[in-house]
Amino acid sequence: MVKKNLFLLMFCFSVLDFVPAKGQEKRWENAKEESKAAKEADKIGKKAHDLWKDDKYAEAEKLYYQANQLYPFELFHSNDLNELAAFKLELGDVRGANKVWDDYVKVLKHPPQSELRSQTEISCLLWLVHYRKITLNTEKGSAKEAVQSAVKVLKDPPNNVLFGTQTKLFSSTPSSEGSAPWVFLKLAQAALLMEDKESLQTMHDYLPNFEGGKGASMYVEIFYKCANGQFDEAIKMIQDPSENNKAGFMTRGYTKGLLPLLYSLKGDYDRSEEAMPKGYMLNPRSPINGFVYGRNALGKNKYTEAISHFTKALQPSKISDYVAKFTTLTNRAEAYEALKDFPNAKKDYEAALVYEPSYEPARNGLARL
Repeated sequence: MVKKNLFLLMFCFSVLDFVPAKGQEKRWENAKEESKAAKEADKIGKKAHDLWKDDKYAEAEKLYYQANQLYPFELFHSNDLNELAAFKLELGDVRGANKVWDDYVKVLKHPPQSELRSQTEISCLLWLVHYRKITLNTEKGSAKEAVQSAVKVLKDPPNNVLFGTQTKLFSSTPSSEGSAPWVFLKLAQAALLMEDKESLQTMHDYLPNFEGGKGASMYVEIFYKCANGQFDEAIKMIQDPSENNKAGFMTRGYTKGLLPLLYSLKGDYDRSEEAMPKGYMLNPRSPINGFVYGRNALGKNKYTEAISHFTKALQPSKISDYVAKFTTLTNRAEAYEALKDFPNAKKDYEAALVYEPSYEPARNGLARL
């Protein structure tokens, strides 16, 4: 992940149109001022890093913010608030991590010593902070936060002249897992599993307007149809070569692996299991794999087996093909409830509501107990 982000940063700054200062003298003054601020911020940031490693979290956090306020223009350095946010995620403090990212965005929108950086560069940094927030939430944070953050970026992307126009937002990243189009594929899947039709609607409406987003838009279209109960149409999009050829190679390959999930969500559990060998993107170590097997077992009243699969799906994973925790917890709670294991069912329903207090299936399940 760090290597990918370093690539993004190097790419951004390699093509930036620097806005020249008025006169060579002013340019030298700015350079000296920037160098001084950067060195001092790096010194403070390194101290913050060491304090965090010594479990002195409150002191470290204070210094991270101090360093970032002094010089917020360097990502992936010790004075970078991205590091603090990532550390918080490691501790399981998802809310705290997202607050840090939000604070970083506020700083970059109104940066100190703004004359040291052009608006182009600041916009690039803003995009990378948003991107880091989305991808890390995708891996080990909040699926809901990742989806909502991505939707905000789609609706109001950083006005970055680096991309020529806002429609070229996706051209900033390589065409690989971790690239912006790929991330939105994952986010669309999460939105479906969270039954978040509104976010899927936004992705469906906005993605085709972005250069580089068209490859992802077919994939989003599939999930959009599923969210509206049009499973047969979604499945046809995957199976019909003429439809498949409209997508890029990455999207075509990934959609073939969706059949087990789509059949499972449709309630056709036998077809889901038949499609499993073809669903080669369902990595055995991936949480979505356990989720699909769990849903199939639950649908066939194999409750003990379902619990085992859902438990695997909930285990921490470094794979970005994540599932929404509250939907998985609710499904496991239903399996416990069917086995009349009401204490564990109650525990899972309550845990699901911690992640999403308004989730109706969990609220209804808890009311039944």
